[in-house]
Amino acid sequence: MRMGLFASAAILLGSVSAARADLDIYVGYVDNLRPNPFLPDPWCSGFSANCQVAPGARLDAGAIRIDNVGQTAELISSLGVGMRMGAVIYALWDPVFLVPGATAIFSQTTQEENFDTSDHPFLPAAVGVGINGIGGCSTPQVLSTEEEKVCFDNTPIIAFSLNNRLVSFADTGHVLDTGGFDLGLIDDNESIGWHSIGSIVTDRENTPIPEPATWALLGVGLIALTALRRPVRA
Repeated sequence: MRMGLFASAAILLGSVSAARADLDIYVGYVDNLRPNPFLPDPWCSGFSANCQVAPGARLDAGAIRIDNVGQTAELISSLGVGMRMGAVIYALWDPVFLVPGATAIFSQTTQEENFDTSDHPFLPAAVGVGINGIGGCSTPQVLSTEEEKVCFDNTPIIAFSLNNRLVSFADTGHVLDTGGFDLGLIDDNESIGWHSIGSIVTDRENTPIPEPATWALLGVGLIALTALRRPVRA
């Protein structure tokens, strides 16, 4: 991803409009390294612009799905994910021209684990796992005030250029970072089905009813991504 995209985010805070495209954004986690794996459904096969996942790889990675539910094609480029208040940036994927009705899936792009988004824990211990199978930041009802603040500050951010306009989305359900800790340390598998970004995570299966994506064009998303310190690349 171009460094300028993140460096200019603070300037864009005062100028970008809240124009909405007809895209639904989902987040999940795929783990076929450990026992009892499952893939978020739908998944894809064969590497292409619409399926940016390493074929045949042993996957331990976050996953992003973008559906074009509108009537016009959308150009998605410079996709990136910011973790730990922007201390870690993943910028691994090629642009895609997403035609109406099409889906694009983005995850681990090499045989090595280059999108292991659960590998940046910030909570000292898992809490609330029994509520939804993930726990941590995905179960705010059991967090202390201080833990809630830590989770908010460390919300994973997805950003990309949409038709040459910077947009960002906050994974407030903490799917990509598996609740803010390494779920693989307490469970035999880290797989999490698709969840509409910004939605409440009730379990680890796919979201039963698709919800509109939460658009966060301003605020925490862009601010976090300006804090670029350590890029992570393929």
